[in-house]
Amino acid sequence: MRRPTSRTGCLLGLLAAAALVGCEAPAPDLLTPAGGSMTGYEPLQIDLVDSGLTAAQIDRVTVGGIVAYHPTALGDELLEVTVQGAPVSGPAAIVLEWEGGAVELAQAYEYEPLVDDALSHVMAFGASLTQGVSDATPTFESVQYSPALQAARSLGAFMPQPVLVPDLFANMEASTVGPPPECRAAGAGDFIRDGITDVLVDLAWPEGGGFGYELGRVDPTAPVRNIAAGNFKLNNVINGASISDFVETFLGHLSFDPFGEFGSELDVTQLELIEEAQPTLVFTFDSYGNDGLGPAAGFGNQTELEEIRGLLAEMVDRLAVAADHSFIANLPSPSLLPNRRNDDNTVLDATVVTYNEALAAEAARHQNVYVIPFYERVEEIRETGLLAGDEQLTVRIFGGLLSFDGLHFSPTGYALAADLLVESINAELGLELPRIDIAAVAAIDHHVPSALRAAGVDVDACWVD
Repeated sequence: MRRPTSRTGCLLGLLAAAALVGCEAPAPDLLTPAGGSMTGYEPLQIDLVDSGLTAAQIDRVTVGGIVAYHPTALGDELLEVTVQGAPVSGPAAIVLEWEGGAVELAQAYEYEPLVDDALSHVMAFGASLTQGVSDATPTFESVQYSPALQAARSLGAFMPQPVLVPDLFANMEASTVGPPPECRAAGAGDFIRDGITDVLVDLAWPEGGGFGYELGRVDPTAPVRNIAAGNFKLNNVINGASISDFVETFLGHLSFDPFGEFGSELDVTQLELIEEAQPTLVFTFDSYGNDGLGPAAGFGNQTELEEIRGLLAEMVDRLAVAADHSFIANLPSPSLLPNRRNDDNTVLDATVVTYNEALAAEAARHQNVYVIPFYERVEEIRETGLLAGDEQLTVRIFGGLLSFDGLHFSPTGYALAADLLVESINAELGLELPRIDIAAVAAIDHHVPSALRAAGVDVDACWVD
């Protein structure tokens, strides 16, 4: 008799003694979904019906040895967690832990294979744009829509993020923006500095004795591959941050050195981490963004052109050796920022153009270093806007692509940046990765004009040009 291979065939075979030999019982359907991409950061529901446990008992869940955060009971026998992806495809064992022990679930989570080996070790670096800051501060929610993570989902690549605990930092809101017609928001630099002071209480050890950056992370043990940190300039990326660089040091520890001594300098630089990892692909949206903003965001003067040229040459040369492929975004014009709209930005914008020319010249010396044309794409949108579904979006305040601080992008703006990276990767590496669905992100983004109007905000009252 032929051995039954389908689930139905196996069940029928169990009815006959002759078919019992070699017939395996069907695997239980304990997981929803049964698998996903190696990127992770998606919800997973676990049916505990055969485990002998209740959802309320479980303290910790690992998937393939990586913590799945925020276990939440949806019922007595139904648990939801968020998986953080995996560095390899295939089955990943699920282990449930509770005070009395641990048990492996009967069903494994199945991670999908990559479409190309060039995506096997992807990293991101830079400053707040790559980190995913919106409304002045990095948050649990904003990281989920960072351009790094949105791009990683399209790539299907493992890119664990430095996810911060919920509500660690306060956010700017629409009410933070000043009155029309200028509608200027408060300074983002001052807002984040005040925010750091406010979160110190959350980073204090309950038993006393000091503070720990790791208390600000959902999973400080995660092997982070998005090492971007807010406020970093190009010199910080290459040479690190000193004690006097208060914001950079604080955010850098939260991002990629959570177990470092509190208040200490960072022991390693972003560029050194990339060189140590030897990734197949690395990218950034703002390696020198803060150098170009200068007074627009409270960062002092712009970095001198000659210094930028030297730093770009060093960064590009080292990336060309450390990574198989490096994608570096050029810098949009600072004058697009709502907080700069009625100021004289001629010199500011001209300097940024020379920065971008310097990047193009340095990248042209290497076959494996590519420029993401962020400047060009934003200039197009500045002139014509962007249609996302039925929503017409702009880079004005309350236009949907920038967050309320008038400096960082909204989730929809980050979807645009991520899509530009995917377009560049497809063009340069000959891949056919799926593009980002910008309209789908806009549909759930509270920064877009329709959502703001529904909330009672007069989005048409603010000065445009």
